[in-house]
Amino acid sequence: MSIECPNCKASLSPVAVIPDEQVLYFTITNDGGPFSLKIIGATITNAERLMVATAKGCGEKVQVFLHSVEHEPGRFQFGMMIVNQTERAGQRGMRGWRQW
Repeated sequence: MSIECPNCKASLSPVAVIPDEQVLYFTITNDGGPFSLKIIGATITNAERLMVATAKGCGEKVQVFLHSVEHEPGRFQFGMMIVNQTERAGQRGMRGWRQW
């Protein structure tokens, strides 16, 4: 896809790039009663699938890790660390990490 600059008429081609490493936080709230483990598990699973599918749509490959968990009455928050593993010009997304 190409976009033309309105000022200089140059052709611009935007490219989506996933950062090498990023942490995203998700919060689930509940007005009454305890949280269902099914709901928490399904939310984490679906968030991971969403991150992988989004990266794939951008031509990137990522791994998703659980970064943090916080819980208090009526609120559950988890952080996901997204690590880009796309190989670019001989570099790995996980710089300095060995792949076994």
